Amino acid sequence: LKRKPFEHPTGHPRGPSRGAMVASGTPSTFVGRPAADFPLEVAQPDGATRQATLHELSRNAGLPLVLDFFAPWCKACPAAAQHLERIAQDFAGRCLCVLVCVDGGADAAQEFAAAHGLSHCTLAAVDEDEDLAAKYGVKGLPHKALISIDRTVVQNYELELPSDLEALLASAAGSDAAAPAAGARAAPLSHISAQYKELEKSDPILRENPQRWVMFPIKYPGVWEMYKKH
Repeated sequence: LKRKPFEHPTGHPRGPSRGAMVASGTPSTFVGRPAADFPLEVAQPDGATRQATLHELSRNAGLPLVLDFFAPWCKACPAAAQHLERIAQDFAGRCLCVLVCVDGGADAAQEFAAAHGLSHCTLAAVDEDEDLAAKYGVKGLPHKALISIDRTVVQNYELELPSDLEALLASAAGSDAAAPAAGARAAPLSHISAQYKELEKSDPILRENPQRWVMFPIKYPGVWEMYKKH
């Protein structure tokens, strides 16, 4: 990671000079901006991994994202991750909580999750050379960010959970209620929902699976494309 003051167990600073850090901006300067995309290595329920991007996760889930950037050696990260785990449980199906490991790859993310009893968050890892300071103002860990469905940074670093997430969901619900009624959309949406319910009965990956909103578009792309159109 190209930024300073991440403290590794050795005590050696990582990253560029303080001048470069300042140039990247404080976390609050990213609020209201489009969420920067970056590649991820995403852990799967069977222990395998796949390549994706942050925007892909967002599009596939169709839900707000709560990101938690962490490292296995970070002393404050386990408590923050366990808090996110509770959010993932309480808001299942309403948001996607993503633990993003910045040091050690997907294997380190999976070991961290196993060690701390994390099973409801999506696990991912970012390349250590990814400049998250420039993209999200990440200069210390843990660092959380809240991203809306339209991929706008709603809160960054100074994130209060669950209150900030509840406010975002309430705002989105209010916007939906204010939208003009579209009777032509009701029947197709009901049909697609019925298809999902049938698939859910026969496919264990869609039943009580915290990553089902990530896996469903991959396994059933045809139904997912119909859903997005309606």
